Amino acid sequence: MSDSLQDTEHAALEAERDRARHAEERMLSALAETDNQRKRLEREQKEAVRFANERLLLELLPVLDNLERCVVHAAGDADERELRKGTELTLAQFRQVVQSVGVEAVPAAPGVAFDPTVHEAVLQDDEADLPEKTIARVVQAGFKYRERLLRPARVVVASGKGKREAARERLAPPSRAARFAGSHRRIPVSTD
Repeated sequence: MSDSLQDTEHAALEAERDRARHAEERMLSALAETDNQRKRLEREQKEAVRFANERLLLELLPVLDNLERCVVHAAGDADERELRKGTELTLAQFRQVVQSVGVEAVPAAPGVAFDPTVHEAVLQDDEADLPEKTIARVVQAGFKYRERLLRPARVVVASGKGKREAARERLAPPSRAARFAGSHRRIPVSTD
């Protein structure tokens, strides 16, 4: 082979090596850029999680201020009506804050159908004049946060009997079977 052919092949080989080296450098640079971007996103996500409640807390601070004013006002020579009015305004403000972040009350009121997915039955009321399996009384409000149940409403459920039927059951004489069950005695049997 002639020297010029060898020189040409050698030059082509060097050019190919240079292209491969540049491609490898670009690939390593892209990998480093991707890794830096991933690390930056992770850092930003950690910061977002760390301060996720900041907006909520900023909205709750005026409610805290108003509650503190209420306590100070109650300790002094407070008019009950004014104290009640201030407390009601603070409660309304608090409700507005929690609603603004997506918290909503679970529907629960006397006469509403009992729903075990959002209500927790704590008692059964035999005297409520309401249909069976409806709410007779709300013991504690329930809440959802963006369609997820935070806390079920704790309720008393009507049995459907009503006051008259419940009173009749209490006053009715015991059935024959109940009388017999309560009156029979064991007779000792001798095993001599």
